[in-house]
Amino acid sequence: MSRSFDKIDDVIDCGSGSSLDNLGPLTYILSVNPLSAGENNVGRFLDKANILFTIRTGAVPTSTLALLFEVVGSTTLDRLTLDDFVILNEWHSYAVTWTGSMTDATTVKMYRDEVEASSYAVTANGATRTSDAASSQLIGANAAGSATTDGLIAYVHIFNRVLDINEMRQIRRFPGSITRGLVGFWPFWGGSPEPDYSGNKNNGTVTGALLSTNNPPINGVFQVPRPELSYAF
Repeated sequence: MSRSFDKIDDVIDCGSGSSLDNLGPLTYILSVNPLSAGENNVGRFLDKANILFTIRTGAVPTSTLALLFEVVGSTTLDRLTLDDFVILNEWHSYAVTWTGSMTDATTVKMYRDEVEASSYAVTANGATRTSDAASSQLIGANAAGSATTDGLIAYVHIFNRVLDINEMRQIRRFPGSITRGLVGFWPFWGGSPEPDYSGNKNNGTVTGALLSTNNPPINGVFQVPRPELSYAF
């Protein structure tokens, strides 16, 4: 299954459990089939107050269907891909990895189907990170309700470490099969609330975001936490 976000007010609120707070190092990886850049051209994939992973079109510098990762601090860390990194009307796996360094934005790397962006339009170092511990981990929108995704999201994973390419490839083909460092896994099978299968009980309260049978192509999925498979593809 997947969840459909309406570009208006749909969101999944996964709470503010300590396992999700102030992550860095981290990996976000999820499958997305977007219809547009989303509400106000900044549709969020993932948002936790002061850290976000989003499509961006417009703004300064001007961009079109770029992918942005941002961490707020006394100076904000930003990394933005070149245009057209996000592809509309197709399922792809999008990922970001970050070492946690606020002063070295080059440690942020963004991927589509395990291929890193060839270069970046913006690489801006930050300083003195602002805590996100008091804020909920949101999927598909921001807290203000002004940046909702337009399209489908499935198989959302959050890790507290940097994954390598082979691990990302395995996750795309077998969601849920890597568990080391997994702090959130929402396959969107239609629970109420939507269960977190990482074992950390970061269950998601669903507002809108209807279930869809339009799913990304996978080889199989793991419903419960289990050790990593030892092979790569």
